[in-house]
Amino acid sequence: MRRAYPDIPPLDECDEAKVEAALAQAFQSVAGADAYPGDPAKLAAFMYFVGKSHMCWTGAKRITAALTLAMLARGDCWLTASSDELFDAISRIASSDAHEMYSTLEWLGEWSADHLTCAGSAEP
Repeated sequence: MRRAYPDIPPLDECDEAKVEAALAQAFQSVAGADAYPGDPAKLAAFMYFVGKSHMCWTGAKRITAALTLAMLARGDCWLTASSDELFDAISRIASSDAHEMYSTLEWLGEWSADHLTCAGSAEP
């Protein structure tokens, strides 16, 4: 990942427990059902929880972008958003009020639905 994104800060400056917790948030289940069902909702949750985790001392937005793109690639998905649109979405997450988590996730789910494509998925 570092070869593709050389400006990512060193991950050794991150809190490993916070990294693991943030990465796991989007994949939670409640009573056996996905807490964030569907690719757009899962992407929204992933970006939100990674972006709001304060897991690294520096480079949070760049790390959020890189981890988001890596997660999508693992799922054979990609964004149709431009780099600027991705940066704007991550900046909006970072500056959002934690008390407005649900409305931010709702907005981000809509953004994800408009900008996400996955191979073999009926979802856009």
